[in-house]
Amino acid sequence: MRIGKTEPHLARFMSASHTRPWKGVTVQLRWRLRQVMASREVWTGKDLRELLTQRANFTLSAPSVYALINNEPTQMKTETLQALCTALRCTPNELYGVTPPREVSLVNESEATDATHAD
Repeated sequence: MRIGKTEPHLARFMSASHTRPWKGVTVQLRWRLRQVMASREVWTGKDLRELLTQRANFTLSAPSVYALINNEPTQMKTETLQALCTALRCTPNELYGVTPPREVSLVNESEATDATHAD
């Protein structure tokens, strides 16, 4: 998103620290829906769809449920995440496995090797 003259009220939210908060640090998310389902003895997409309807009053198509079970989503509506958590009686933290942040070198490895041998 580019902040221009039409959105000056957003400029304070889009400072450099917000657009690139952890330069050089990565956090890995792992989608764990299948594991959470298994831990609750929900074995099929049909079972999950029934739970979504019964517990969360939420409807997802069979292809959408299949995609959520078999693929890591690149984006998800908050409403869908809330429905999954309600249906499976879990938290978002259970659905997403998070690896701790780790430092990532911003220097090319060959440059770092050259610099250490230059001394």
